[in-house]
Amino acid sequence: MRQKLPLVILVAAMGLLQTASSALAHHSVLAEYDSKNPVTLHAVITRVLWINPHTFWYVDTKNSDGSIKHWQVEGPSPAEWRNAKVTRELAGKPGDNITIDVIVGKTMPDRALGHKFTFPDGHVIQLKMNEREGTTVATPVK
Repeated sequence: MRQKLPLVILVAAMGLLQTASSALAHHSVLAEYDSKNPVTLHAVITRVLWINPHTFWYVDTKNSDGSIKHWQVEGPSPAEWRNAKVTRELAGKPGDNITIDVIVGKTMPDRALGHKFTFPDGHVIQLKMNEREGTTVATPVK
């Protein structure tokens, strides 16, 4: 009995640590991005990453002086895209033109959260944001 107690305590502590680290890993969209200042990017995709816990589009836009601005646009998890029936093929590829409605990062002005993706062929992917919880859900529009 004496040897089993430390093992029980160790297993319980590991479970608590795992739960705590999962809770800390998730971040609020509203804490990171400025939802009061939406921006529309007319861009060219340079890279698309489907990795957990989020998807990312790396896109380039042209400034008024002709210089290029590189953006990192965050989307929901690959699982959320799959649940919404959005495939990697629908999400674009390097070289594609894309229009993305975003909210820009509060501390990183070259990082944004995409909430509406419009592709040259006319299909649109819209994200719905839960303002209270700061979470997004992917839904295909067309």
